[in-house]
Amino acid sequence: MIWFVTSAGSTRRAFLLSQLLNAPFWGLYGLLAVILYKDLHASPFELALFIALKPSVSLVSLYWSAPVHQRPDRLRSNLIWGGLLARLPFFFIPLVQTSWFMIAAAALYLMLNRAIVPAWMEIFRRNMPSAGRSLAMAHGSTISHLGGLLVPILMAPWLDLQPGAWRWLLPVLALISSFGLLFQLRLPVSGVEAPTAPPQRVGLIQPWRDAWGLLRRRPDFSQYQLGFFLGGGGLMLLQPALPLVFVDWLALSYTELALAIAACKGIGFALTSSLWGRWLPTSRYFKPVALVTLLASLFPLMLLGAHLHTAWVYIAYLGYGVMQAGSELYWHLTGPIFSESEDSTPYSSVNVAAVGLRGAILPLLGSLIVTTYGCTTALLLGTLLCLMATAALLRRPYKQPAPI
Repeated sequence: MIWFVTSAGSTRRAFLLSQLLNAPFWGLYGLLAVILYKDLHASPFELALFIALKPSVSLVSLYWSAPVHQRPDRLRSNLIWGGLLARLPFFFIPLVQTSWFMIAAAALYLMLNRAIVPAWMEIFRRNMPSAGRSLAMAHGSTISHLGGLLVPILMAPWLDLQPGAWRWLLPVLALISSFGLLFQLRLPVSGVEAPTAPPQRVGLIQPWRDAWGLLRRRPDFSQYQLGFFLGGGGLMLLQPALPLVFVDWLALSYTELALAIAACKGIGFALTSSLWGRWLPTSRYFKPVALVTLLASLFPLMLLGAHLHTAWVYIAYLGYGVMQAGSELYWHLTGPIFSESEDSTPYSSVNVAAVGLRGAILPLLGSLIVTTYGCTTALLLGTLLCLMATAALLRRPYKQPAPI
């Protein structure tokens, strides 16, 4: 019992400190699309590729997380190596200043950042009581977003006055973020002394076969994935329109963008993250996720209101922050919730792969829609997909996890 309490406390501490140290880097990372368009003069094709790569690289994440299935002895090393390799390219940005290198570095970071999620969530399941997981995740996400809120606001005036400052800020903040790995080195993992599966090679097709088998075996999990796929797809569809809305429609400065994207979204996230975390243990899983997708459907409608007044941009991102607080919490904890006493990594891996599948299709489709029909059409179609997601999640489920 003493070991369990110590294990839970160490896990919570390592996770929160990692989130805290990564927050400044993540804040600047959120401005990369605008940096590409404004400072590196990226073409529409490069912007579309950047937006598409960010989620679609999650398809590769499946192979990074597959070796830890039923292998608790590999969980910690999966975290450490993934975190180290994710940040490495950013140290070379002062030497290589091209849009293509920036796109590649950003894609690798996001791929590995998502690839380690199954390992983190399995460590949560093994080391922490179920009642504490949602609050730990909510507090960690709040810390991350509060840091991501403050840093862009402080840096935005500097970026406006010194357009090339981000070339040095990115590697410095990546270095600070890397210190979080030191706390993960001593992270305990329950059951690490007795691996439950022998070492095996991960073939090209096997992770996808395992994912498909899991979806067929668990229709409730499939229904959840459909709803989350449509909701996330709606937000991805409209992403290619956002830089054009901010720069061409509204002519927003870095400071104004930071106030909207970082401050308003961060405030909405921070104010409601703990509320989502407290609601999750007392509710059936499909109802709060349906509320998340319903809130997502309002975001593009509010952006359309920016034609009337730019205040709607800030209102839209305030609401987006509320939605994202629930979305991140439920997306991360899907594996431990649906797996119950099973190994959670296959469930979390399907979550990550689903992000990649919709990211490989919908941002490019959104770019085509923006080019052909304009930003307004892309925003309205994004709303439609989110409403379809809400309907899918509110349909009577085959089965759903009991309150945790």
